[in-house]
Amino acid sequence: MVVLTYFVFRWRQLHHRNGVELGKAVTQERATEEARDQVVTQATSSLEANIDTLSQLTSRLPESQASTFIANGVTRFRALAIKLAAASRLRITQANDPLGEANIAQIITDALEQLHETISKRHITIDQAITATATKTRNASLLTFVIRTVIDNACAYSSDNSTVHITAKNDAEATVIAIKDSGSGIPNEKLRLLFQPFSKAEGAEIFNHEGMGFSLYLDKLIMSYLSGTISLTSKLHHGTTVTITLPNTETLR
Repeated sequence: MVVLTYFVFRWRQLHHRNGVELGKAVTQERATEEARDQVVTQATSSLEANIDTLSQLTSRLPESQASTFIANGVTRFRALAIKLAAASRLRITQANDPLGEANIAQIITDALEQLHETISKRHITIDQAITATATKTRNASLLTFVIRTVIDNACAYSSDNSTVHITAKNDAEATVIAIKDSGSGIPNEKLRLLFQPFSKAEGAEIFNHEGMGFSLYLDKLIMSYLSGTISLTSKLHHGTTVTITLPNTETLR
């Protein structure tokens, strides 16, 4: 009886200690996330001011190949700052926006129009099989942003005069959009790195030409906000497919 009482006492002590340690770990993790978000916000604000200064200085340079190169760099730098700001907001934002109806075909058309110059210059054919009609989403503009980013990547890593395939369909549970490029594919061990921010892994930064993984990281945050998912499958020498899934209203929780 004494031994049993001792073991019960020790178990309660350990259970209590584990609970306290778990609470401390959760608190520390939240504090770390808050500090990280604050740093990103402050850095983004500072970057925006510096970019404005760079833009003003660049505008004074005489027109040349070098000045065009610098101006393009400033533009990409500004795009990165915008993504940083968006990621910071999405990290701390709850998905409280009301659901609204969105036309999938129109969203894909809008995304393609934004990339018209790139597609035309590379002579890339867009093969579309769109059977999906409407879907429910919290923000059609954010969904367009994600689709545009994915198509942009697909075009960037397909060869000239090749084809990018886009399908969109509704099933019983979700709207599924798949975008397949004609690139060289990505090794399986590299796939998981593509959604990590600022990934330096070989292959990840090659696939994602806008920010070494950050665009896809932002896409993942956006899809999480929209209660959807984004995933990749790839086969070497056979291209990469990015799948975007939006659940039907009935399946949202």
